[in-house]
Amino acid sequence: MLGNIRKTYHYVDHSGEHYFLLTEEIKNEEKNTKIKAINVVVVNGKAVLDYEINDSSVHGGETGIWFWSRYSKFEDVTHEGVITPVIVYGTK
Repeated sequence: MLGNIRKTYHYVDHSGEHYFLLTEEIKNEEKNTKIKAINVVVVNGKAVLDYEINDSSVHGGETGIWFWSRYSKFEDVTHEGVITPVIVYGTK
């Protein structure tokens, strides 16, 4: 299930044009219960799912989960022309 889109990123590298979406499923105004990050690449003018990251706050004692987008980065860490997304999130 795709939650509310909280932030989007766009980047281009040697592997193509990418759109990265951070989504959060909100149970109420105070708690996010599920997160999903989706990376799509544009192939022949169409967005194709590259990969996704899923997690939830249903683990023992956690009451919420959210992305810490201010710490997320999109960098070519290997200097080979391919961007590596570093996505940071946490729970309460």
